[in-house]
Amino acid sequence: MHRLIGITVHCDPHEGENGTYRLAARYAEAVEAAGGIPVLLPVLQDATAWDVVLARLDGLLVSGGEALPADAFTTNLRPSLEETNPVRYRFERTLLSTALRSDLPILGICRGHQVLNEVAGGSLIRNIALDIPGALEHRQSAPGWHPVHALRVVPGSRLAALGIPPGPVNSFHRQAVAEPGTGFTAVAWAPDGLVEAIEMPGPRFVLGLQFHPEKLWPREPAWLAPFLALVSAAGR
Repeated sequence: MHRLIGITVHCDPHEGENGTYRLAARYAEAVEAAGGIPVLLPVLQDATAWDVVLARLDGLLVSGGEALPADAFTTNLRPSLEETNPVRYRFERTLLSTALRSDLPILGICRGHQVLNEVAGGSLIRNIALDIPGALEHRQSAPGWHPVHALRVVPGSRLAALGIPPGPVNSFHRQAVAEPGTGFTAVAWAPDGLVEAIEMPGPRFVLGLQFHPEKLWPREPAWLAPFLALVSAAGR
């Protein structure tokens, strides 16, 4: 049986007729290729609607963000996730808080991984270039399918058990997980020590990835593994 996988979308903060919702097609394509049915989730203003929506979903994918304006960091060098997109942040935070209280399988990617960590009480490095001397350049200019740095994964972790490729990953972020939230464990790192994945130990599938497997799997099919795992967990 096909499983319904909700996917959050980018919310343009402009209101009225200029507001937009967007999602890179690769997320939905990866969910479909993994055997799920992608369901795009716009921001809902009615807080009571979240419970209704989640009750009808079998799994949740919290997607990455979009590129920020060039001047986004000029007045505030260390903006919070909420400051970069208040509407989307409040929606995804409430959505994840509700999902974590249930048994819904969850996969967070890039920004979604960071929001997941904050919802669990974890903290973020808000500006890697300023706060981590000697850090790698984590905002690559190469295409998304092109991996740029190695990934060290904890043996025996859920992430390792997925059978992901041993090679490098891509990187498109200014912020990163500092301390994992309550109930989460860091299970992968970049060569500079930045956290690249967190997971919830135990039988439940809750995984956060700082990199973008949805951009990698069309050229390296083994990177479909996180989506296959999400859909498989959604079917239990």
